[in-house]
Amino acid sequence: SRASGRAVVAGLRPEDGRLAAPGQGKLTGEIYASELIGDHTLVTCRCGDATVTVKADKDFAGSIGQPIGIGFEERAVHLFDKASGERLQ
Repeated sequence: SRASGRAVVAGLRPEDGRLAAPGQGKLTGEIYASELIGDHTLVTCRCGDATVTVKADKDFAGSIGQPIGIGFEERAVHLFDKASGERLQ
């Protein structure tokens, strides 16, 4: 992979993630914020030192601090060179 030996940052589009029960999915964190945006809710989760935003149903009713899992397909993750910000293939 072109990312070998580089410091990278992983990115995930909100529509490519899905919320799951705590301990389910590929990441576990806690709800940091949620914002109703018309027909959906953007839920920001804190996972360690990082945040991940996931697009959820407009009826999502989680509360701040609630443990949550985040699922996604590996192919949906995009890698970026940490120094330049350039997307890696």
